[in-house]
Amino acid sequence: MIKEIKTIFIITVFGATVLTGCSNSSFNEQKISALEIENKSLKEQIEDLKKISPKENVTPSPSSTSNQKESQVDNKKIIEENKTVTVTDVGDITIKKTTFTTKIEPQKPEGRIIKPEISDQSNIYLDTVINLKSLLTDLHIVGRMVNVKIIYDGKYNYTTNGVVESSNGTNLEFATQSIIEPLHSAVAHFYAELPKEAATDGKSIQIVVTSNEQEFYYNLR
Repeated sequence: MIKEIKTIFIITVFGATVLTGCSNSSFNEQKISALEIENKSLKEQIEDLKKISPKENVTPSPSSTSNQKESQVDNKKIIEENKTVTVTDVGDITIKKTTFTTKIEPQKPEGRIIKPEISDQSNIYLDTVINLKSLLTDLHIVGRMVNVKIIYDGKYNYTTNGVVESSNGTNLEFATQSIIEPLHSAVAHFYAELPKEAATDGKSIQIVVTSNEQEFYYNLR
């Protein structure tokens, strides 16, 4: 009887062990299968990423470059003839006229006057006449309130000399020495010496008026 019980116990234990082994084996197989599926999915994602080419460097087309330049020009402050621009706490600036000439004169020349005249006959003056009203609270030198430069053909830069009409427009004095009182006005001539052909060749001319570190562009042509 005891022998039979031992035999039954051994069989039972063996059967349980086999079932447990089978159960563990099935569970492991499920885990392996899940990992294989996950691994396959990751491989597919990697392959998809490989197919995506890196961004190429795009060279701006001439038209886009042109648009950028136009945008930069649009951002410049523009001044027009006979239209006043105000530089806060400095002055009102108005370009009255521009003239190609061989000499600079006041409106009503009288007696002995300062009269800049061109010496090289292959050159010509471009005279920019500006009306300036001072908004400063003290006396100030005109030449320190406003300055002018010329850009010819889009690349040639010319500085100007300045003279201011005095004695009710009958004489001229240097802008670097001319004093203007608060709320008073002055007529100043800023002239640059350009090649004579600049007067007639139709190439672009920009007049850049600077005051208090602000630049205003006048497109003469």
